[in-house]
This record gives sequence, structure tokens and C-alpha cells, in this order.
Amino acid sequence: MSNDTNVASENVNENKAKKNIWQQNWSWLLAMLITAVAILVFMIWAHITPFGSNSIKGNDCILQYMPFFSELRYKMLHGDSLFYTWDMGGGTDFYLVITYYLSSPFNIIILLFDKSYLLIEMQFIIFAKIILASGFMGYYFSRRSGEVENKLYGTAFAVAYGLSGYICGYYMDLMWLDSIFIFPIIIIGLNKMMRGGKPYIYILALCYSMLCNFYFSFMICIFLVLYFFTYEYENIKDFIKKGLTFAVSSILSAGMSCVLLVPAVVGITQNLSENTDKLDSGWYGNVANLIRTQYMLTAPIPLSEFSGDVNLYAGVLVLMLLFIYPFVKGISIRDKIARLVIVVFMFLSMNNGLLNYIWHGFHIQRGIPNRFSILYIFMILEIGYITLESIKNLNLKCIIPAGVMGFLLPIFVYFFMDFRGVVGTKTMLVLAICSSLVYVFVICIALYNEKTFEYCMKAISIMTILEVVITAILGFNCNVQVDTDATMASLMDRMDGVEYVAEVNKDNKEFYREDVVHKIIDNDSSFLNTHGLGIFCSTVDNGTLETMGKLGLEVGYAYYRYGASLPASPFIDDVFGVRYIHTNIDERDEEGYEIVHTGKNDNITYENKDALPIGYAVSKEIMMYGAPDCDASYNQNVFATLSTGLEGPYDIIYPDFDVVSDYCNAYIDPDSGVLVCDSFVQNLDGGFAPVKLSYTVEEDGTFYTYFESHLHQIDIYINEQLRFTGDMEYQQVKIGDLKAGDKLDMVVYMPYDENSFHAIPFYMSRYDHTREMAVVQKLAEHPLTVTDYDGNSLCGNVSIGAGQMLMTTIPYSENWAVTVDGKKVESTKLMGGFLGVEMSEGDHKIEMKYTPKAFWFGLILCIVSWIMFLVYIGVVKYGKRTKPEL
Repeated sequence: MSNDTNVASENVNENKAKKNIWQQNWSWLLAMLITAVAILVFMIWAHITPFGSNSIKGNDCILQYMPFFSELRYKMLHGDSLFYTWDMGGGTDFYLVITYYLSSPFNIIILLFDKSYLLIEMQFIIFAKIILASGFMGYYFSRRSGEVENKLYGTAFAVAYGLSGYICGYYMDLMWLDSIFIFPIIIIGLNKMMRGGKPYIYILALCYSMLCNFYFSFMICIFLVLYFFTYEYENIKDFIKKGLTFAVSSILSAGMSCVLLVPAVVGITQNLSENTDKLDSGWYGNVANLIRTQYMLTAPIPLSEFSGDVNLYAGVLVLMLLFIYPFVKGISIRDKIARLVIVVFMFLSMNNGLLNYIWHGFHIQRGIPNRFSILYIFMILEIGYITLESIKNLNLKCIIPAGVMGFLLPIFVYFFMDFRGVVGTKTMLVLAICSSLVYVFVICIALYNEKTFEYCMKAISIMTILEVVITAILGFNCNVQVDTDATMASLMDRMDGVEYVAEVNKDNKEFYREDVVHKIIDNDSSFLNTHGLGIFCSTVDNGTLETMGKLGLEVGYAYYRYGASLPASPFIDDVFGVRYIHTNIDERDEEGYEIVHTGKNDNITYENKDALPIGYAVSKEIMMYGAPDCDASYNQNVFATLSTGLEGPYDIIYPDFDVVSDYCNAYIDPDSGVLVCDSFVQNLDGGFAPVKLSYTVEEDGTFYTYFESHLHQIDIYINEQLRFTGDMEYQQVKIGDLKAGDKLDMVVYMPYDENSFHAIPFYMSRYDHTREMAVVQKLAEHPLTVTDYDGNSLCGNVSIGAGQMLMTTIPYSENWAVTVDGKKVESTKLMGGFLGVEMSEGDHKIEMKYTPKAFWFGLILCIVSWIMFLVYIGVVKYGKRTKPEL
């Protein structure tokens, strides 16, 4: 009987403990559950894997991040250096890529499965972080006062944070999500610290954010400085004391993350030369746009070229409570002013170029505007929560401003622009007004009768949850979806050719490059783990990017592409040592190329027999190279002549084009050769006016063209047969082998508006294979013979002739330590972007090793900071144990 009693007692205690855990935490656990269910419903509805073949990711997530994950996985599994990679950009700082994109501990999941599952793994990581964002925000609300307070509206606002318009629009940038989900914990730690508690939570949470993404953490730090002024201080002494605690704790957090933070800051500073002349420091005039994005059923934006665009939706209730907050009793005037000033300041920051520039780390944002706006969402959610906590004794008259604004704001938006909704703009107008007034009406009922207060609070909480969940499900679906099965199958098909090349060269220590034409994604070579030439990455070196563009590769912001849609010229392949080319179209008919493998689904692997090594001796005249902003063929000729003294492989020609357009006045300026288009009279659907340039070929040859501009579309016809169609971005393009009498037509589509004026330089050249081979053979006389290399080092031998120096096609970086015959030497930047070494005439052994600048300094700071943190914890605990009793 006694044993039965004890067992029964233990069961009762266990049930009480379980009940107590739920009672203590139900609001934030429920937020996580609701978010998870919402995501699950969306996955089923949109046929997302495993409920179909779609993926939620598009744009940069698949173009950039997935290949980076593949590279990280490869390096970790093969024990390769994390400092550098040869697999993109001709070589780039991979540690910098890690600090910018890949340092989340969640990424360890990529080691568990084959890389064909990378898209699915990244999808899981994104969903997990979104669910945590809701959960941690709910936990913050339940612990905000210092006591445990679980409220259903806390759950609603937590779900609004995790499924906000910002998350639905920018979820693809999964490297920011760690900072976003940990941010509420940072505020919990800050609250505790400001109340006199220990700073452990604040320091560790902020350190985690900085380790995962220094860029987003910079925005968080700006916000924390502003948020510091929302606290109440007893006097100046208390303000200074807590300010010092805040500052020291923040600095210690930064110090504990310096192993990533310092190399990241130094590397970004080295690589990016921001042109502040392009900074628009004025006002965007986008107030109506900022307001319209805060209503239900707003379609989120994943990308936008307008710097004032934004995703601010977090529930209509929150917007209405913002107008009630100033009238709520029980909140000090100082508190109200401080929080509202922050909201107004952030709102203005999304409407001003200079403030926007500061928020983004003194960097001009491109493509993904107002990246800090989730912090604005946090602030208005907190204000909404504070308002509901204190709203009970509010006078009904204080609700009138919210009702007035609920009616007028949507009309104001409609007057200036259409709503950006998943339904029509008139429907959005009606929904915006009705939803605003319904929330205001329910609040009025709650205040009118005390008996119905709790029911009304639950009603608006449930309404908010349903509104946010429905908007999020529809919002997720607005983003680009990728056919996971088709994308991964196409990429893995190309692995067949890559594996063939690896098998052929398994006993070969020589360095060679291989890349892809007709890319499936950007950074294909990084995904395939081949030594590729192209790159699309925010950490790309600007000097190398500009040089690559002048030599004819397709370039744009943060990328230069090798053969995105058409192959590079044979001269580029040879000079940069691209020995193997993977493609799915049989088009490399030039001399020197041979098909060595045919794989699945018409995938072909070419070997370029004339590819040069990664380095070779050139004339010191190369140091005089200064490519003008003009034809890539001309610039390649300059390189050929300066490096070898021989004539370049192109004849620059000036055809007499016949220019015709029914849509504008178009002509070629006889003095400059520039294509001029003005006096637009009409345009095709889509806002573009076609301009046709026609030319009858006078001499046989292989022709190239180069437009010094970004063309949204160009069609190239040979004898009325379409040769190429697509966009063209500062790219040397092979027109083809033409014979005298052939007709060449190029139709250029010009962006149109009433004030349009375009002056686009464009060039033509004729390629001479014999001259090209003479240059290549001259460069091959003194090759850099690679004897060994790994992830961040390279060793080889080279013979230098009189008046020569070593030039490599490795992107230049100060971080390369170079020794010649055992003696350390300084490297030289050649052609604005490549690493060269001056050395005496004769045979030499060269060794190169890459270490990110300031890595060791950052590591030492990190170790010292962690020791200080642990010592502080030990001193505090030891002091408590040894403190004498009074």
C-alpha cells in the first residue's frame, strides 16, 4: 500500500510539473505551433517539397546561397581550408563568404545528406528559424515585465513577428534570420541588465547575432543605442552607470565574436569601393507606400530596385494601436515620447537616402531595400503590446483618433497609388478600412463593458492570428518558386561531366579551371566544386570585377559571369586557363576545342587544348595597362600587345549600320560611333521601343559585338535567322562566322518614357585565330608550372626572361603571402585586378599562401574576450559563495 501511495504521489507531482511548464510557457509555445501549422498549410497548398516538387526559394537564395552551401559542405567533408576557394571568381576569400552568408550553426545540417538535397535542407533551416522567431518573440512578451505573463495577444503579436511581411518577403536571405529570431532574446537580456541584473543573456545573445551575421548585427546595434533611451533612469548617475554597463557589455559581445567580425569588416572594406557619388541623400517621397504595406493581404516584395520600397505588414491591429498608445494611462510621458520618436525616426529612415545609407552600414542598398525594417516591426509590436496591457481604463474618447486614422489612411494611400495586394486595389481599400474600423469597434466594446473586456481581448487576438496567418500563406506564395526536382536534376546531370574530368586528372597535380556555359544558377562552378571563373557574391573584389567587365565578361553589381548564356571568346578561355567547359549545346566549333565527354540530357564537356596555366611570364610593359571604358576586344588587344609585344587577336571595325525605328528617332553619331535614341513617340507593351541596326558584311570572318550598357533585350539575326535573344550586360558576344554578303540585324529594345534619351556606345570586331594563337604560344613559353596546391596555397616553378615578370590570373589581394626562392616578396596588382610578382631573370620557385587579413588579430581578441567573460562569471559566483553573512 505504501509503494502504491508513493507512486501515486510521484505521478501527481509529475502531472503538476508538466502542467506548470505549460502554464509558464503556453503563449510562446502556442505561437511556435501556430507558425508551424501556417507553414505546413502553405507547403501543402503550394506543393512544396515533400508535398510536391516546388521549393519556396528563389532569387539570391538559389543563385548564390545554395552554391555557397555546397562549397562549405565540400570543404568540411574534405578537410579543406576555409580561408580561400578556387571554385568561384577565379579564386576568392571564402572566409569572408562564411562571415557574410554561412556562419549559422544551423548549417551543420548540410553534412547529413547528399548535396542533391541542399535545397530541401535550406528550406528546413528557413522554416526552423521562422518558427523560432515567433517563439522567441512570444517568450519576450511573456517575460517582458520581469514576471511570467502569458497573454493570448502576446501570442498573436509573436506570430505577427514571425510571419510578418518582412519575413514573407525576405525569408530567402536565411543568413539574416538568426539575428532576427535571437533579437527578442537580446532585448530580454538588455531589460534584465537595465533592471540591475547580470548581463549574461544580453552578451551571449548579441554575440550569437554577431557571429551569425555581422551585417544585420550592425543594424541591431544602431537600434539598441536608440532603444537604450526608452528606459527610466533615477538620475544622471544611474544613467551613466547603466550606460557604461550597456557599452562595456556590447563591446565584450563584439570582442567575443571578433574571430569572424574583424576579418569580415576588414575584408569588406578592402573589397568594396563604394561610390558615394551615387548616394541619393534626399527624400524618396514614399510615405503612401510605407503606409500601404501595413495592411492585410499586402503582397510582400522579395526584390525591388526602389530604395524606398519596404515590407512592413504585422497586422492591422498593431497599426491602430499605434494611434491609441499616446493616450494610454499608466505610461509615462517620457516612455511614450521615447518610443514614438524611435518609430518616427525609423519611418523617416525608410524615406530618406542618407539615413537609409547609415542604417545599412554606410552602404548603398541594392535590390533588397530597407533591410532594417524588421526592427521597426518589432517596435510597433511592442508598442501594441504595451497599449493592450494598459488599455483597460482608457476613456472611449481616446479611441476616436484611431478610428479616424483607420478610415483616412487607406483613402490617403488610394489617392496616391494602388495597393500592393494579392487582390485588386479597390478590394484592398475596402478591406483596409473595414479591418481597421472592426478592430477599433471591438476595442470600444471592450472598454464599454468590463464584463466583455476579456472576451473582446481574446476576439481581437484570434482575429489578428487569422489575419496574419492568411496574409502570410498568400504572401509566401507571391515569392518565386523553384521546381526543386527539375533544378537539382539539371545540376546533378552536369556532375557526370565534372566527375569524368576529375577521374581523368586524378593523378595530375596541375592546376586547371573548368566552368559552365548556359548556367542553371549563378555560381554553378561553386555548386559543382570546380575551379570556375565566374562569381555572384556581395563580397566580390571590385577591382577584379571592373577588370573582368572591361575584358568582356558579363558584369553587374557584385558579379561577373563566365558564359551565362553564350560562351566567352577563345582568347579569354586561353588566357584564364579555362581548360574544361560544361554545356548542353554543341557550339564550341572554334579550333582547339574537343568534345571529351557526353553525359546525361545532352550535357557536353569540352576540353580547350590551348588553355594556359594559372600564371606565366609577361613583359613588364603590362604594368602600363590601363583599360579605358570601351570595347572589350580593344582591351584584350591591349593586354596581348603589352604582355607579349605581338598584335592582338581582333580587328576593330566600324560598319556603316542602317538604323531604323518606328518608335523613336535613332541614329549613330558619326563622331563618337554612339547609338543615340531620342524623341520617343510610342513603345511596345512593357515599356520598350525596338531599334533595328542592319549591316551587310563586307569581309569574311568571326565577328564579335560589345554594347557598353545593360540591354534588357537584344535580338541578333544572321540572314533573318535568330542567332541570339536575351539581355546583355556589358558583355562581349560572339555573333558568329559570317561571309561577305551576309546580312546582320541587331534589334535593341530601349526603355521608354516621354523624356527618354539614350546614348549607348557599341563596338564591332573581327577575330583572327592565327594572331590569337601567336599570343597564346608566346605566353606559354614561360609558364608557371604548379607542383602543388590546396584550398589556400599554391606552389610552382617559373622561368623569367629578360624584361619579364610573373603574371597570374588569380584575383589580387593583399592577403596573399608570396615567397620567391624562400624569400618573402611583395606582390603587385596588375591590370587593376590580378596578382603579379616581380622577380629577377632566371628559374624560380614560388610559394603562395592565403590568410584573411586580421584573422589572427581577431582570433586573439576573441579568445581574450571569452576569457574576460568567463572570469567575470567566475568572480561573480565566487564572490557570492564567499560573501560573509551579516
